[in-house]
Formats: sequence, C-alpha cells, structure tokens
Amino acid sequence: MVLRKKSRLRASRTRVLQKKVERLFKVKNPSRIQIPRRKSVKVGKKQISLKLISKIVLVFLVALIVFLIVVGVGIYRYDWNNSTTKWVSRIIPYPAALVNYRLVTFYKYRDSVESTKHYYCKLQGVNFDTESGKEQINRVKEEVLNQMIDDEIVKIKAKQFGVSVNDKEVNSEYSKIVEQSGGEVKVKEILSDYYKWSVREFKDRLKMYLLRKKLEEKVTTDDMVNEREKAKAEDILNRLKNGANFAKMAKKYSEDKTTSAAGGYLGLIRKGQKDDLALDEAVFSLKKNRFSEIVKIKTGYAIFLVTDIKGAKRATYYILVKFRDFNDWMKEQRESMNIHKYVK
Repeated sequence: MVLRKKSRLRASRTRVLQKKVERLFKVKNPSRIQIPRRKSVKVGKKQISLKLISKIVLVFLVALIVFLIVVGVGIYRYDWNNSTTKWVSRIIPYPAALVNYRLVTFYKYRDSVESTKHYYCKLQGVNFDTESGKEQINRVKEEVLNQMIDDEIVKIKAKQFGVSVNDKEVNSEYSKIVEQSGGEVKVKEILSDYYKWSVREFKDRLKMYLLRKKLEEKVTTDDMVNEREKAKAEDILNRLKNGANFAKMAKKYSEDKTTSAAGGYLGLIRKGQKDDLALDEAVFSLKKNRFSEIVKIKTGYAIFLVTDIKGAKRATYYILVKFRDFNDWMKEQRESMNIHKYVK
C-alpha cells in the first residue's frame, strides 16, 4: 500500500511538471523542446544576416579611414584649402602643433592664417599672388603658428601661477573699446571688414590678450622668477651698507640707462609724480642723505637715496635692477616644453 501511494505521488508530480513545461514553452511534448533560433534582421522583404551587416560596417569604416588619410595628406603635403578640407578639419582635430600634448588644431590655425591674410590685403594692399606675396604668406603662417603655440604656453603657465580671466573682465574691456571706437556698430564693421571676425571671436582673442597681460604682471614681479635679479639688488645694498659710494654704484649697476650716467638722479619729485605707490612710500619716508632698503616698484628692485628736501619735493637718486623681461622668460618656456609642429 505504501509503495502504491508513493508511485501515485511521483506520477502526480510528473504530470504537474509536464503541464508547467507545456505552458512555459507552449509545446505538447517536453521531451522535444527546442530553443527558438535568433531571428535575422529584416530590411523590407529581404533578410540580411548579421554577418553581412558586419561586413558592410567594416567596409564603411575602412573607406572612412582611407578618406581621412587622403584629406590629411592633402592638408599637410599639398596645402589643400577647399570647402571639403575645411569642413573635415573642423570636425576632425588634425593637429597643427602640440604643446606639452595640448592640441593646436589645424582648423583654428588655418582660420587665423586666413584672417591675417585678409587684414594685410585690406589695410596694406598686399597681393599674395605675386612672388613677394607668396614669400609673405610663409612668414604669416610661421608668425600665426608661433603665436598660437605661445597662447598654449600662456594657458599652461597661467594655470600654474593661478592667473585667470573671467567673462566680466572681457566684457568690461570690450565696452571700453566700443566707447573709444565710436559705438558697437562701428566695432562690428571694423571686425568684419578688416578681420572677418564676429564679436564672439574677437572676445575670445581679447580674453587671450588679457590672460597674457595678467601672466606678464605676475611673472615679472615674482621673486622666484626674479631670483637672480633680487640677489643682484641685495648684493648692491650690502656694498652700500659697507660704505660704497651711491653715485658710483648707480653708474656701474643701475639698469635705468636714462639716470645711471647721472649717478642715478631721478629728479626733484613730488608724491604721485611717478605713478608708483611703492616708490612714494619709500622716498617720502626717508630722511635726508639716507638710502632705503630694497623696494619692489613697478619696473624692478630699487634702492633710493634722498639728498635734499624742498617742501613737498625730494631730490631723489636710485639704483634699479629690472625685473626679468617677459619675452625672455617666454623664450625659456618654449625651450623647456615639448613642442611639435606639423605644418610648415
């Protein structure tokens, strides 16, 4: 009896399982279950296999790569400059140069070259179809590329020195230009007529100009950048403290050539005359026949001597060690950076 009950129970479980399988796969015989095959992709009434689609995609990619290579060869080797190459180079970032792996795109480079050529044609009447004009094109290309490389160096160094320019500063500078030029309509006419620039393009260049200017101010007054210059000023000061003659030291070491021949005589000055607050603070706090410590003024490291006081004026001598020249500093940055040019 027990065996019969167990047998009936197993049979009942089998039927239940069979029904579940039938409902799940919609078949009457679970022993012959087949997994549905993957359907092919239909295009209209025809069927295209995935393998064929893969081949079509591969052929398309190969054709695209060959096309981009041909355009690249045309751009770099044959200097193609037609609507197709302009359109492609605008989408594909062909490099004109690399500056520490920062990309100067060929499209922006070519655009700047065309703008500069238009400026020379418009303002100076240069004909670039003549022999001399063709030679000038090469100079224009070189100047434009070097300027764009310098712009990338400025961006890199501005970030290191914590220098930036925001839209408010750009708009403020633009407003000054508009006011000085007789209105925005006039500015737009000049930009379009002479440079083929929009206001947006001009503001981009204006932002770059302001960034360079800010970086120059930061660099030329930085004590680390001017380490040698500061050391020279300190050496001069120590000699003065040890009894050296101020006028002789000025003639020998001062880098202000307009005053050094006269022993560093700056003149009988009053407050605000030299438009330098640090200079005023140093000079007008000195007693007669006393020289100052090293003072950081707008142009460099200075040591002042007041020889006479006449009311609100001071008879002043000084020795100047100038800050580093920004162009010399930029030259050093170019030499130290990894720069590759890809256009002639």
